[in-house]
Amino acid sequence: GGSSAAPAGGPAQDGPPWEDRERLGFGAAFVDTTKGVLAEPADFFRRMRPSGGLGAPLFYGVLTGYLGFVVTSLYQLVWHLASGGPAVPAGDSPAERLAAAFQGGTTPLQFAINVVIGPIGLAALLFLGAGICHLMLLVLGGARRDFEATFRVVCYASATALFQIVPGCGSLVSGIWNLVAMVVGLSEVHGISRGKAAAAVLLPLVLFCCCLAGLLALLGFSVASLAGMAR
Repeated sequence: GGSSAAPAGGPAQDGPPWEDRERLGFGAAFVDTTKGVLAEPADFFRRMRPSGGLGAPLFYGVLTGYLGFVVTSLYQLVWHLASGGPAVPAGDSPAERLAAAFQGGTTPLQFAINVVIGPIGLAALLFLGAGICHLMLLVLGGARRDFEATFRVVCYASATALFQIVPGCGSLVSGIWNLVAMVVGLSEVHGISRGKAAAAVLLPLVLFCCCLAGLLALLGFSVASLAGMAR
């Protein structure tokens, strides 16, 4: 289990503000927590209690993720309405139809579905992401605390999802800053080097990209073989 005692000579682990909502107020606790994660992640996670339950961090992670998700979906809905829907594909191949669908943005029905199922999907992703990160920490010998500590880092690092509110580059900034917050958070909470924390965060992404590249190469080889047989 994770101890909440502060390291010798370090700051007291009295945070995050989100878990003191009754005293601070919902709005102030949300703003202070978000500001801490985005502006001073090292200090925020150094002060964060590594234990104290999953409910509060899960609520925060779903809330911030949902806000970013809904705004992004709204932008896509506006694009769909402004562009008049998906472009007519030049051909009937699956690739051309998929490209046309992406060009058309999000339909009103898709937007409604996103709004309804968003919280459930985000909660599942938080647990999945934390599970993968903690597994990587165990493999790398960096899990100095239990799963709860890792889960709390993943949930509070979701503050970066609010960058998605910025049109255009917001999603890219959100993704990059989330990786930074995760690395800093895991390093501070588990008491490991930034390098080991970065390996725990990035290794699953590298493995996923390698698997995806392999699948695409296999698909391309299969398509080329079929095309050769059709001649």
